[in-house]
Amino acid sequence: MARPESPIYPGATAELTMLVTRMRQRRAAHGAPYSELAKRGHFSTATLSTAASGRRVPAWDVVEAYVSACDPESPLSDAELGEWKALWEAAVRSQARPKTEMLDAAVPRRGGRITVRNAAAAEMPSETLADLVEQATKNLSDPAQQAFLSDPMRTALALCTTPADFSALLDQLRERADLSLREVAERSLKYGGISKSAAHEMVTGAKLPSTEALHVYLLSCGVSRENTTSWHHTATRLKISQIREIERAEHKRPFVATFTHWDFRYVMVLITLILSLMQVRDLLR
Repeated sequence: MARPESPIYPGATAELTMLVTRMRQRRAAHGAPYSELAKRGHFSTATLSTAASGRRVPAWDVVEAYVSACDPESPLSDAELGEWKALWEAAVRSQARPKTEMLDAAVPRRGGRITVRNAAAAEMPSETLADLVEQATKNLSDPAQQAFLSDPMRTALALCTTPADFSALLDQLRERADLSLREVAERSLKYGGISKSAAHEMVTGAKLPSTEALHVYLLSCGVSRENTTSWHHTATRLKISQIREIERAEHKRPFVATFTHWDFRYVMVLITLILSLMQVRDLLR
């Protein structure tokens, strides 16, 4: 039985979403697990699952292998392959679409944030931070720069600015390990355990995970204890940023209206942060 897949990447264009939706529907119709597709199509399970994630347009040979391997007993006709090729070409064109529409739709606001006048006109890039860094690394000619960006995931963590970015990187880490959320939960039992629903919330929600839950998730995805440090540092940095956001928001309100609750809430958040740092220290001992 084919295992459940993560939701299609929300930043995918309409054309790419159509392509990967059709790919997923074909796989589901024939009940083909990725392990079987990999044997038939001669691509890794990670490559095939990423092709149907919507994070970027897959290569045509990967799409062809994916759809053909779903039902090897009934080879696709030239006409059917032509339909799939047309879907793929439309997705490619959508990725090459000029970004001026998105820039025109974004209006700067105070504090460096932007608001979008027309959400339908704004397209989010389909790549994650790690994908963008990896592409940039391939285009560098300076060995020193290449060495600095030799670990795209570590560099992406350094560039991570929002909890949503962090969640996307956690999900990509799972995909690169070729694990389902159920498998992550099963492997986590060796390190203290997290539920499948907790793992799902970590990779889809906008809330930063607790220090202990994050540590268990990372180990379950194959990250060494030494390499978990950069993930914990990023999570801590984002929590500090959230504290500052609370502080800025509260300072904009009248002092009399906020004095009765602001100090207590700020102190509690700060205590939580300190406890998280202590937990990271204990986990890395």
